[in-house]
Amino acid sequence: MAATVRLTRTDDAPTLDDVLADALFDDPINVYLVPDEARRGAALRRGMGHVLRQQYLPNDAAWTTEDLSGVALW
Repeated sequence: MAATVRLTRTDDAPTLDDVLADALFDDPINVYLVPDEARRGAALRRGMGHVLRQQYLPNDAAWTTEDLSGVALW
């Protein structure tokens, strides 16, 4: 089954904050920046949420699937 991809809307952002935080949780730079696993998820949600809302959404540079299970940032 093919996934439908569309531009991300502002109301998608809270869910996509979680998607991005989960996807980047074990990224080496994030492990280095926030070594405490108990704090890393929340820090990534805040940080990625900020970047998503300030950089990607205003520039139509974020795409997602209808079920919000993935996000692509340009």
